[in-house]
Parts: sequence; C-alpha cells; structure tokens
Amino acid sequence: METVMKRVRSLKLAGLLVVAVLLYYTETTHAASWQWIDGAQVQTKMKEGSGLWLIDVRGGAAYDTIHIEGSVNIPAEALAHKKFPLQKTLILVDDSLGQKAAREAADALVKKGHERIFVLGNGIAGWKIEGRPVAESRVVVRGVNAGDLKWALAESVPVKVYDLRDAKEQKHGTVKNSEAVPGNTVADRVEKLKAMLKSRDKGKDLANRMKKPQSVVLVFPASSDAEGLTQKVLQAAKADIRYLIGGYEAMVVDTTRVTQTAGVCPTCPGSVK
Repeated sequence: METVMKRVRSLKLAGLLVVAVLLYYTETTHAASWQWIDGAQVQTKMKEGSGLWLIDVRGGAAYDTIHIEGSVNIPAEALAHKKFPLQKTLILVDDSLGQKAAREAADALVKKGHERIFVLGNGIAGWKIEGRPVAESRVVVRGVNAGDLKWALAESVPVKVYDLRDAKEQKHGTVKNSEAVPGNTVADRVEKLKAMLKSRDKGKDLANRMKKPQSVVLVFPASSDAEGLTQKVLQAAKADIRYLIGGYEAMVVDTTRVTQTAGVCPTCPGSVK
C-alpha cells in the first residue's frame, strides 16, 4: 500500500512539473510584444541619439504627401522582407484609423523575433496636431473605408462617429454608436458640428487632455462633397477628423467584418455593427 501511495505522489509531482513547464513556455512565448509610444517619448529618444529607426509603413505616394521629419519610408509589404538587428529599436509610423497597418506590421516583426518594436500611438495625424515637425506638400483630408471603421469599432479604438445625414436617410440605418448632428441642410449640420467640436475642446479639463485623443469620423450623404465638407470642419477643430468613404451605403455593402447569425441579415437596413 505504501508503495502505491509513493507512486501516486510521484505521478502528482510529475504532473505538476509538466504544468509548470507548460505555463513557463506559454508565458515566454507571449511575453515578447510590441508597445505603444507617444510623440514626446519619440522626440526624447531621438534627442538622446538612441539609434532608433522611425519607419513609415505607408506607400510612397502617401509618404511624399506628408511624413514625420526624420522618418524613412518602408511600406508594410516590404518591411516583412527586411532584415534588421533583432535588438534594434524600430518605431512604426502610420496614418490609418487606429494605426491598423502599423499594428499589423509590428505583429509580423515580433513573430520574427524582434524585441524592441514600438507603434506611434496617435500616428502622423496626432504628431502634427501636437505641433511636432512634419514635411508636408499639401494639406491632407483623410478618409476611412467601411472595413477599417468596422475594425476600429470592434477593437475599441477611440473614435467618435457623427452622422450628418437627414432624419429620413437615418431611418434606413446608422453606424453603431454614432451621434446625429441636427440641422435642416448638410451645410447647417456642418456649422453645428464645428460649434460642437469647438465647445468640446474648450470644455476639456486637464484629465481629459491627458487621455488618448479621439479620432472623429463623419458620415455624409452619398451625394455630398465629403472631402470638401470635411476640410471645412478641419479648419475649425484641432483634431484627427476623417470622412467615411462612400457614406453609410458603403457600410451596408461591406460585409467583410460582419458575422452572420441565425435570423440576422447583415446587409439589411438597420444598425451596422
């Protein structure tokens, strides 16, 4: 009987050892990851001569239009095939909503074994809003496609959506958590929104200013000059403001990030998730 008990204890100890080893390797596997970094930290590192690389992962045309001074352009698709010293500090810069492209590029580099990967938290838009140096050939009015907006909403990216369509159009459906802007015409609603954004910025206390800036996405009627109207809003507010390319209709047509469930039609009129 004593021999049996000893064997049971030995098996238990062996089992605990296996569990401990598995936990160790699991934690080790997931320990390495990229990190967020803000503009102030980047400039401090640059002044210290930390030997970092500030890499803009967008395409060449976007880079030529506007980029952070001191950054180099290596598009995300090319970055995956580049070889860097594994201990090199790489800071990835992007201009997409939620820094989606930079985040995906950072994931790929971490999987290759890189240990010092950072993503600029507020992207190029935030860098410029903070008054940091950029090389800019023309003022950029940013749009966002339906798929990327759905991704941002699903990932809890700080984004506020304003709907500038009329009540009749909104009856056909709205973007999740969007806020309707009142007004008789699109022009009226644009002026109302400008006043709302100015009031919001003035009313911010210190605690709110320390929070990660919120991107703003505008939903216009499909027939409107979305880029031109967004430009007018940009002139009145110091924020990362974008327009939804193709309007609400694009959200309905794009089903790439909508999960089909029993009894639910993702393309039917209603609230787009």
